[in-house]
Amino acid sequence: MATNPNEGRLHPMELGCSTLPCPPYTGGREVQCAQCSYRSTCPLYVDGQDCVSECPTNQYADSSKLCRPCDPECVGCTDAGPFACVDCLHVKNDSRCVSRCPAGKTANSSGDCIPSTPLRDCAGTLNGNKTVDRCGVCEGDGRSCIRKAVFTRWGRQDCPSGSRKLYDGYMATSYYTHRGSGYNALCLSRPGHSFAATDTNQDGALLYGTTFQTSGYGVSALNRVHGYKVSCSVCESRSTAAHVVHGTYLCPSGWQLEYRGYIMANHHYQLSGQTHYSNEYVCVDELPDTSLGSGGSGGYLYPCEVECGNIPCSVYTQNREIVCSVCSSPADNTTGSVYTRWGRRSCPSRTQLLYEGYAAHDYYSHTGSGANDLCLSNEPTYLSYSDSDQNGALIYGVAYESSGMSPSFDAVYHRTAPCAVCFTPADANVLHPGRNDCPTGWSIEYTGYLMAEYYSSNRRSSWVCVDEMPESLASQAGTEARWYTTEIECGSIWCRSKEGQYIQDRELSCSVCIPDDPTSSGTYNSATYIRWAREDCPSSDHTLVYHGFAAGGRHNYYGGGVGVLCMPELPSYGHYREGSQNGALLYGYEYVWQGNFLGQDMNMRRIENHEVPCAVCMNRKAISTFTLYGDKVCPADFEVEYWGFVFSHHYTHRKGQHICVDHSPTAYPHPNGNTDNNQGLLYPAETEIGSLPSPPFTGNREVLCAQCSRRH
Repeated sequence: MATNPNEGRLHPMELGCSTLPCPPYTGGREVQCAQCSYRSTCPLYVDGQDCVSECPTNQYADSSKLCRPCDPECVGCTDAGPFACVDCLHVKNDSRCVSRCPAGKTANSSGDCIPSTPLRDCAGTLNGNKTVDRCGVCEGDGRSCIRKAVFTRWGRQDCPSGSRKLYDGYMATSYYTHRGSGYNALCLSRPGHSFAATDTNQDGALLYGTTFQTSGYGVSALNRVHGYKVSCSVCESRSTAAHVVHGTYLCPSGWQLEYRGYIMANHHYQLSGQTHYSNEYVCVDELPDTSLGSGGSGGYLYPCEVECGNIPCSVYTQNREIVCSVCSSPADNTTGSVYTRWGRRSCPSRTQLLYEGYAAHDYYSHTGSGANDLCLSNEPTYLSYSDSDQNGALIYGVAYESSGMSPSFDAVYHRTAPCAVCFTPADANVLHPGRNDCPTGWSIEYTGYLMAEYYSSNRRSSWVCVDEMPESLASQAGTEARWYTTEIECGSIWCRSKEGQYIQDRELSCSVCIPDDPTSSGTYNSATYIRWAREDCPSSDHTLVYHGFAAGGRHNYYGGGVGVLCMPELPSYGHYREGSQNGALLYGYEYVWQGNFLGQDMNMRRIENHEVPCAVCMNRKAISTFTLYGDKVCPADFEVEYWGFVFSHHYTHRKGQHICVDHSPTAYPHPNGNTDNNQGLLYPAETEIGSLPSPPFTGNREVLCAQCSRRH
């Protein structure tokens, strides 16, 4: 008989009923387990090739101390067979677990099979067979609560076949030579409802109509609309998700084309002695209409060309007009949403890669073009084009320009950044800026660092969440368009010198999050949005994802990030480099009412110069949501989540973002009270007549907005 090599010594198993494997003795596994139990008070069982202190879940120990599987209908058991179950996987008939109740019996709320009684179906028929679908509809097909995506069709007043038009209007943005106001284009509805407006010139943020500047591009459909106002329509898709694909007019495999066209934005820099300032890269239909007429100065749109360098000319053609498409997800997808994973060429597990490409925005010294970052497909296609250098809107590949913070970023320093567009089965995804984790009930898709252009560049770019393990596309890149890590700047943002708080000059992390287990939790009936100027959500149908404060670029810095972020109250950090690196800089926002804006509202007077709160809200019963600009009443079948006024930066400051501020705003509870830091500043926006006609618009009138959601 084999002797015990641990005779007289304390085996690790003696420290408690550990699951450490038994050393390789001779004599068979049962003998070895018995030897391991020498001097032990803990019984050991055989589970395959290991000795364990207790059998795994859904197994029991037989008389030979071997772990055996429970009956398939059991959830836990004490012995073999369906009569020894601790609980039943499906239902219990008498004392036996079974997959379904026998004829003449139905399961009660406890899962016990009891004699059936006559029942009425959902239509009220006695012993009928009509059932309620997952959306709560009697005899429904389960599709009435499937999320429907909303998208904007720029350049047309109609929607593509199969989609539903919610409203049409005028493309509105900032004046082409204004340094400030919002970069993002709005589809401005014709005003239909009044409010207590001032109609005096406050000259805060200003909104203008937009006209095409498209002559000389060699594309007849674009030459035809030169000088005409840009129309738009807001459409509800047939599908659960819609996404703008940049660089190609082809959709990802299985996706449906809504429309295709050209990427356009403002002129990239100077023209005829005038400096142009950025608006937004938008996808304009290849056959734009002229329904709104011509004339009037305001915002401008020029076709966009790729400039080679960080984006190789072996992939894109220098000076060729680049195209785009708006695509909707396959009809058989009942859930899903899209996000961009910046800095990587692949998507996380459980998500689908739609396409990969080059991260891009305009040259850092250019003041114009679009301020938003694009993921340009690495498989471009083209519509009609001219390869001559038109020098209208331009776009360049982005390079990483931060080092010394972590080895992963040192490895890609000064190299071209990739991107991946990902489709997740969850109906919602949110950027969680300032934290490398997710709110309660949400799961991480990826974590990284908040990045944007250098704070003193001539232009701003998007705040993007760049993956913590970035990849690169070339061994060396030029300093054309750039990403720098973002540091927090104190003042309107309350800082403290201890961990768990915002700390001056510390690099900010970020994460992209989706709801936990979207199918079982029912979040296919959900829509997520930001409620600006409040820390709460509108109703009990909502889940507050998180709340915090509004933050963005400083009002007098040309560079950095262009959007408004909803920052959580407390941060969490990844890698960081102590001290001021002065890359991209983030500041808190304050309200500025600018004169007599709704001055009769004493609450607004009290909170002027106070910090701006925000709340990320998820409506659990909505299947689509969008922000309506120009009115406070939503289209048919949609409900108002909240309504308010469009705010952005002052037109003489630097570029910001147009956001919808709640009509009943509150102040963020800054521990130092009203300190009037004058860092990030938000002003109410007014319409300017010219490229926007009067009627229907009124000059110098504040602009309404509403968050609209449709329930199933």
